[in-house]
Amino acid sequence: APQSLFKVNPGKSLVNTTGQDSLIFGTAVFNNEGYISAGFFTGEAEDTMYNRGAMNITNDFVQSGISWNKSTGSICCGQSFIIGQDMINDGSIKSTMLINSDNGTGTGGRFCVSGSLINTGVFSGTIDVCDATPNQFNDINGTMTLTVTTCSVGPCSTCLPNSIAQHQQPVLTIGLTPNPFTAALQLSIENANGKIKLQL
Repeated sequence: APQSLFKVNPGKSLVNTTGQDSLIFGTAVFNNEGYISAGFFTGEAEDTMYNRGAMNITNDFVQSGISWNKSTGSICCGQSFIIGQDMINDGSIKSTMLINSDNGTGTGGRFCVSGSLINTGVFSGTIDVCDATPNQFNDINGTMTLTVTTCSVGPCSTCLPNSIAQHQQPVLTIGLTPNPFTAALQLSIENANGKIKLQL
């Protein structure tokens, strides 16, 4: 059966303002070229996920199917980022906990972990895996091929999952002057894009 396609176009957003709702898709191709903000992101084993945009996930990112974070893609995950099947990372992925039970690979991509790194699979390709707290009691360091680097470009910057202020519509300000008025009234409307003044 053909797979369905769900796409967020460039310059468009799919935003959950509370940061608690889940984005779940099944037996589909998920293609993000815009901005996504959600509480949880989950896919199934038959899924394929492409990210060329930005994703802010407040809690867990769990993708069981094949995932490809392109070189323009960035994913910020507040809790666990879980790789259940091949994860090709050519961009940036930041999370508190990274769990790899299959294959994390890519070309020039970076995995940044601020808490625990649990690798029971394989990291391969020319990626950088940077664990801010290496060799902790709950870290499991599985296989990393010789082409994988660790923190080669310095420590990771932090990400703020579900920080959507920059994606919300600007506040509209309306003003009337003078108040009270007798003969003429000036109406002004202002937002981030500019200001309009009208004489009435």
